[in-house]
Amino acid sequence: MYIVIVGAGLLGFHIASLMAGEGHDVVIVEQSEATIETIHRQLDVKTILGGAVSPSVLDEAGVRNADIVIATTNNDEANVVVCFLAKQMGALRTVARVRNPEYSGYLIAPAKSPTVARRVVRPKSLGIDLIVNPEIVAAEEIERILSSLYVAPTEKFAEGRVQLTEFRADKEAVLDKPLRDIGFPQPCVVAAIVRAAETMMPSRNHVIKRGDRVYIVASKEDMDELGALFVQPRGKASSAVIVGGGRVGFHIAQRLEEGGVRVKIIEQSMRRCREISQRLKQTVVVQGEGSDYDTLVQEGVASADAFVAATERDELNILLGLLGKNLGISRILALVDKPGYISMAEAIGIDVAISPLQLTASRIARLSRLAEVVSVSLLAGEQVEAIELVAGETAAIANKPLGQVQLPAGAIVGPFIHEDIVFIPQSDSVIQPGDHVVMVCRTSVSPAVEKLF
Repeated sequence: MYIVIVGAGLLGFHIASLMAGEGHDVVIVEQSEATIETIHRQLDVKTILGGAVSPSVLDEAGVRNADIVIATTNNDEANVVVCFLAKQMGALRTVARVRNPEYSGYLIAPAKSPTVARRVVRPKSLGIDLIVNPEIVAAEEIERILSSLYVAPTEKFAEGRVQLTEFRADKEAVLDKPLRDIGFPQPCVVAAIVRAAETMMPSRNHVIKRGDRVYIVASKEDMDELGALFVQPRGKASSAVIVGGGRVGFHIAQRLEEGGVRVKIIEQSMRRCREISQRLKQTVVVQGEGSDYDTLVQEGVASADAFVAATERDELNILLGLLGKNLGISRILALVDKPGYISMAEAIGIDVAISPLQLTASRIARLSRLAEVVSVSLLAGEQVEAIELVAGETAAIANKPLGQVQLPAGAIVGPFIHEDIVFIPQSDSVIQPGDHVVMVCRTSVSPAVEKLF
């Protein structure tokens, strides 16, 4: 595909790296010469120096022939204009990074009179196919984790009927045993195992070690029972402390507050504290230095069910997570954007390190795939993908026992849905055209997996 990315900040650069790694032709439009020099040192992509909303610059970048135009500048309005111009010039699909929640949905224009219907302005009418907000995406993920039985990231497929959950192996029932000898209480697929820096697509002979991150795919109804095999259930958090009252911290607090969770935000800026207090009526807002141990003790942080480090600095969030762990809080979550920091953070005791960039990239990745791809989730530091696909009429994977299908090395067939029933695959299972299938594979072989459908 031919992909134009406008704006090479953290998000734009990350998406460019991901798309170029998948073999797409990528062009980056950026107005900073220093940033373009950095891009040339690290990525094999074409660059255009110029302003984001300039039609001549967009034309030079070739948006009229683009399969996807992704606008990721730091200005919401500029991103909307870029998408509008790109669509008018001939781009097939557009994506806008928009931080203002008011832009993220439908805008209902006022009516001229009570008897006249109000006009609804949709993102599509502005030339935008997908609006993404990394901060809101991260907040939604944290809210989902804290409202579940386990402190574990979960991806949903087939309208929620199939789930993929990452569990940290910590119970004797699964330790030091080959997968074939583990008595799973419900049917499931062990899709991947991450041990330190190594990611494995396991066979029945693989042995689980303490601390391994194990990715399980199963029916939604069975996931809680399966999780109990790996870790001790902790239940839904009823109270949470968030350090950092920026965009992400605010959105996290807003969602937890709406879910009935008692929330306290610790924020250094007095001005920001006032802003949050005016918008969140139930959340307790404390002005202070969240990295100060005495402040955390004085604010009773140790009694909270969950601790979320949500400042704008990865390193500080990891440090804060360790402070929370030292205080004995049972659920520690930290925002970490740099991919190299995620495994390190979780290795030293952070329960879940969440990357807004990776979560957003998963949403955008769907647009660069075949029509048969329903959704894409990036796992294990983007080394692994979970892909929901629909089997076509002439698909190579369909109409034959799975034992006869030649799968690419590094690919595993997960649950599939036939006539609204979730099936765990066996060697004699037969996928029919129209069935939804969850495949888990190494990112490098995802094009070969897609060809099977």
